[in-house]
Amino acid sequence: MGDLMLDKYITGHVDRISPEAPVPVVRVDAESSAIGGAGNVAANAVALGAKAMIVGCAGDDENGRLLRSELESVGVSTKGLVTTPARPTTVKTRVLARHQQVVRVDREDAADASEDVARSLIEQIERLSGSCQVLIMEDYNKGVLVPTVIKAAVEAGRRHGIPTVVDPKRLRFWAYGG
Repeated sequence: MGDLMLDKYITGHVDRISPEAPVPVVRVDAESSAIGGAGNVAANAVALGAKAMIVGCAGDDENGRLLRSELESVGVSTKGLVTTPARPTTVKTRVLARHQQVVRVDREDAADASEDVARSLIEQIERLSGSCQVLIMEDYNKGVLVPTVIKAAVEAGRRHGIPTVVDPKRLRFWAYGG
């Protein structure tokens, strides 16, 4: 559970500098996308033979639908995925040329999730945690793992006697105590 994101890659080649500014002009050869953030942790667990379900949120947008589809295509259950019309899907777009990253473009709303979204996430944790053998929280400080959601996850782990594993960013480290 935690911050979900879609990683997009634009690969190409550079053969000149822009006349508008001293930056490379990348001619696009290919575009691709991959599951990022907490979704990547779930996808890796599935690749290792585990069953995984995700609790997090994705926007009611094209990127959110693509993220959901990619999660399902690798075998991650999206039963706990909350669709958020007012909050876009986090997307990290990397532009690469000659195997070198030229720039990264981030599209995100990193503000704390609204009380309604947090409540929906807590409902998913309470509904799904009883069927889990471990809870993994992946926090990139993108606003999904707010204190009430963290508390609900820690309490669910305790209640069901299952380990709770955390990969926090510094800003929320204190909230995982208990």
